Amino acid sequence: MPDQPTIVAAIVTSPDGVLLARRHDGAPEWTFPGGAQDEGETCAETAVRETWEETGLVVQAKKPLGERVHPKTGRRMVYIAADPVDSTAVTVREPEEHAEVGWYPWPTAREMLPHLFESVAAHLFEMLCCEIKRPPDS
Repeated sequence: MPDQPTIVAAIVTSPDGVLLARRHDGAPEWTFPGGAQDEGETCAETAVRETWEETGLVVQAKKPLGERVHPKTGRRMVYIAADPVDSTAVTVREPEEHAEVGWYPWPTAREMLPHLFESVAAHLFEMLCCEIKRPPDS
């Protein structure tokens, strides 16, 4: 039996928060945009494609945040940081999979994602918490 494709999650942040989707099947209830890597596709390309397919948001992949074998599914997971290109408007584009998509601040997202991969949590904390503490432009 061939290996299952890698699952790539796009960790998209903006001044509005982190982009999350609520799944209909509840497995898990809240998740990042993402999905299976297509043959010949880089992880960054998968993150960009899946975000567009699921939310209608155009993003630019920035950097890998880490990878692991998911403790519940046994699937190889790769996490890619990404930024919106020119808008933060999102919509549910895969209604059979997602009930809603939206932007959430760090404290809310942390509660929604109780088993967050450590390197992803550190990235979100840095992007969404420390950002607030920077002095305003003069």
